Amino acid sequence: MRIEAEVISSVPRVGVDAKASLLKSELIAVSASNAAPAIHKGWEAEDYVSLSELSRRGTGQIEGSDRRLIPKTHDCYDLAKLSRMPEIPRPSEKAAKKYNKPTVGLVADESIRLRLELYNKSSVFGGVPGFIDAFLRGEPGGRTEGYLQRPEQFCTTSFHPRLGGFIISPNQSNIPERGQSYTDDSATILERTRGKAGFGLVAYWIPPCTYERYPMFQKLFPDTAIPDNAPAVEASDSTSTNRQERRSTQESNETYKLRSGVDFLSVPLNLRREHVPLLKELREQAIVHLEEQYKCDAAVENVEIYTHGPFYLKNSCGFHVHIRVNVPQHPLETDLRIFNIDDVVKELDGCGRINFSGGAEGSYLEFSVEEMKLSGLKFKEVPNVWAEPAKEELGGERGRVSLRGVASDSGTYKVPEKSAKKYDRDEVGLVALQALKLRVARYGENKVVPDFVHEFLTNPESKKAQSFFKCPEQFAATRFSEEVGGIFIMPNSKHIPGKFEVFPEPGSVRKDTLNKGGFALVAYWVPPKVYEAQLVFEKLFNISGSAAEGDCSRRETIDEYKTRTGLGHITNAIDVKKAHLSMLEEFKVGALDYLFKVFEVTDKDRVDFYLHSPIYGNKTAGLHIHVRVNQRLPAGELDTNALKLDTLISILKDEGVKDDDIMMAVLDSVPKTKSGKYFMYTAAWGKKQFDGIDVEFVGNPWRRPN
Repeated sequence: MRIEAEVISSVPRVGVDAKASLLKSELIAVSASNAAPAIHKGWEAEDYVSLSELSRRGTGQIEGSDRRLIPKTHDCYDLAKLSRMPEIPRPSEKAAKKYNKPTVGLVADESIRLRLELYNKSSVFGGVPGFIDAFLRGEPGGRTEGYLQRPEQFCTTSFHPRLGGFIISPNQSNIPERGQSYTDDSATILERTRGKAGFGLVAYWIPPCTYERYPMFQKLFPDTAIPDNAPAVEASDSTSTNRQERRSTQESNETYKLRSGVDFLSVPLNLRREHVPLLKELREQAIVHLEEQYKCDAAVENVEIYTHGPFYLKNSCGFHVHIRVNVPQHPLETDLRIFNIDDVVKELDGCGRINFSGGAEGSYLEFSVEEMKLSGLKFKEVPNVWAEPAKEELGGERGRVSLRGVASDSGTYKVPEKSAKKYDRDEVGLVALQALKLRVARYGENKVVPDFVHEFLTNPESKKAQSFFKCPEQFAATRFSEEVGGIFIMPNSKHIPGKFEVFPEPGSVRKDTLNKGGFALVAYWVPPKVYEAQLVFEKLFNISGSAAEGDCSRRETIDEYKTRTGLGHITNAIDVKKAHLSMLEEFKVGALDYLFKVFEVTDKDRVDFYLHSPIYGNKTAGLHIHVRVNQRLPAGELDTNALKLDTLISILKDEGVKDDDIMMAVLDSVPKTKSGKYFMYTAAWGKKQFDGIDVEFVGNPWRRPN
């Protein structure tokens, strides 16, 4: 309906036909969680997302236990000490394709010896990988570009004249910017990849007597002495990262040893006891680098530092160590290929070399049958017993080939930019219970309703009142009680383009906003014994001849209102009492009926009812309920500032919860740190409201990357 000039005398009351529509309403209220979910198969998707991550990011009408992940990031280690540990999702599509081959190779002891000789004698396996060679020579592109753009993301160990050293850098295959040699924002990558594929760094061993004369090497390892037998700088115009294509005369690792007197570390089997100090330094440096550069606490996150073994693929050979954060591993990789750096050090300390677990007769399993065929060595092709369990790990059921469906967000529900920006502040406050109580006590100085609600109820000439008179169908209300008051609902003008108070086309707003951020309404509580004699009030609540006990033009404070009336005031969700239960239940049922009739919402739409919790800012203080249709909430709002109306109703229905217990029951329903502090965006939005109150301001872990 278009906005017309017609004025009508009454407004539909929430609760009409309530009994008839109760069952329908209740079904729709939970439709977002109980409707048949879209099927998302981790097996078929590169960016598998866990249910908990989906919920954390704002899709979450997942009923039952709260499975949200609270972000752990930045320097705010109080945030990192929450009771929930990160949930690690299942292996990615990339890992599945790599390791779910039908067969693996069973390689006998003699072939192991011959293969190690092949790595030492053949120039095909000589030196470091081509992309590392290009980087150390300072050639354009690749890691050279990454180092020039983000030098802080590259770090090194010390460099020993006989043992060499390590360069740690982002792994181009394990960061969101796939193929790029640096990540755009190292401070946020932990949260950007949580619940997805995690992220990874890689440390490559750099041999001595090879690159010391090159400027790039000298930047990475300053103050390293240049040995006499270090090769001279060679110009190169190669654009290939293949080690053979780069240089036609690539020396073998055996030739390198004859030239330098140093054993080349081509694969983990080349390691000896003398390398233990360097490996320990690498581990320590990696932990420090993760904390300083990537805001990753290794004691909290799932950090793995390991090498693959016993052999590498041809293109990646040259000893290297993976540093993975919250990266899900395929069972085959875990069982056959991963050798943790702590275990490497332990074996080298103990017997001076690495012993990989193998078959009953000294054999080992090689995951790449193709690589073994190219080597020309003898091996036996056997079934890959790790392939089917991987399907189970990825969401399937034991003994079945089909995969279990996982609820996912297909992109239907968007976070409106206005909502998202609100939670992009640099800081969020942490407030202890006693400090919170001090802040709550100050609400007594607030007026009984926000300014714009007062203006609407008392000034018939106001913009909102005029819109109400012209389009009364876009406003609805509960019955009004002399003891508890009533609630009215209206379009949220802050979320309507063009600064309208109502929707120009209410019948089409659902269709027009679907897939574009949905639409928003808001409901406000009106206290009794204040506004009853006002024209807007009487039309809104369909009451005639009412009389107010107080003078609403005087704008009482909440404390003055309580003293005059002897009634309580619902300033925040923590102030609700059992007497308000029937009003809240009537509101929910009637509001759904209003959405169906006025905005043509259907049982296929998602409807969220929630309150900001635990407290409001001064401008909006006074109980109000947000109603969002086909809309996702920003992560910061969902995790810290949204109390479902159903949760509040369930608290009020709990016979074990008395009126005096409700405040703590509400507070217990919102997340807090282990030190007992509550997250307060209101403290960051209005710091003056917390003057003199102990608030710890920390970096906002829910802030979107720039």
